This record gives sequence, C-alpha cells and structure tokens, in this order.
Amino acid sequence: APTLDGVLDDPAWQQVQPLTAFYQCVSRLSALPIDGRSEAYIGYVGDTLYVAVKGYEASTEGLVAESTERDGRVHADDCLEVFFDTNRDALSYFQFIINTLGTVSDAHYGRDRPGSDWNGSITIGTTVADTFWVAEVAIPVATLDGATINKGDIWGFNVARVRTGNASEYGQWVPTYGLALRPDRFGYLVFE
Repeated sequence: APTLDGVLDDPAWQQVQPLTAFYQCVSRLSALPIDGRSEAYIGYVGDTLYVAVKGYEASTEGLVAESTERDGRVHADDCLEVFFDTNRDALSYFQFIINTLGTVSDAHYGRDRPGSDWNGSITIGTTVADTFWVAEVAIPVATLDGATINKGDIWGFNVARVRTGNASEYGQWVPTYGLALRPDRFGYLVFE
C-alpha cells in the first residue's frame, strides 16, 4: 500500500496507469476536454481503496483552500471529488470531497438518504508544490455500508478535479453533462 504523504513516488503508484483524460461538466452533450491537466490513480490493497489525484497549475499560489471543518464548504475550494456507486443501482452513491489542506466533506446519497448525515472513514495525505498539488486517499471498503471487494466486481465510479482559484473548471473522468451528481452516468470501476 502507498504511504499517504501526498508524494506519488511509492512503488504501488508506479504500477498504476493514471487516468489522464478529463472532461468539462457542461450541459452540452459533447465531451469537451478540460484545460487543467490532471492525473488520477486508483487501486486497492486488501479491503482498502486508494485514490490519488495530481492537479497541475502554472502556479499554485492562486489555489483556494479555506475550508478546515469536516463537511464544510470543501466543494468551494480547489478540490477533488470521488464517487462510488457500490451496488451499481444508478441511484445511491458515496461522495468524498477533499481540498488541498486535506479537509474532507463526505456524503451517502440515495432514495431515502439525504447525504449530509453520513461520515465515512478516510485517511488523507496532501502536498502543494509550485506547479501542482496532490491528494492521496485511503478508504476502507467496509465504511461504504459494508461493501466488499471481490475479483470481477463492478462499481459505478467517477473522479473529478475542481479548479477554483486559477480557473473556473470542473473536470470529470466520465462526463455527466452539467450535473455531477448523476450516478446513472458514472463510469465503471472493475476489480481485477
């Protein structure tokens, strides 16, 4: 497993092919590439998911990082968002939002779940350099309402990078066309 220090030099990350194609979350039904370069890594060891995102900027001096309280307005900062639809029902999902300070806002949405009353277990490491920032996240699978990982399992999944300070951009791995909270439009996470 990688060490969660915001540095992607662990051997575990060297074995992962990063997701590098991100698209704007815009209402037009066309996949428009984002301007800000991003890399997302995902893997698992045992019953723990690992996600890392590296967001590039010409300069990180303009990054917005104001939220320091759990479940605060983390979404208003430069941040990353991770979504899991563990039962692939295209209705319920877990969302984690992490800013450059390592502050988290998390929720579990569904037909009978408003979302904001749920807190999952998560460990975070972040770093901010001159031209990029990194967040590494570990999520025990059991915190996702007792989900388990078995080879061949398929979950709904998406990851996004939100740029606030240096640009106004919401970049997603799988475009959901104007509304990020659409589990019916998430991509697939296949466990090997």
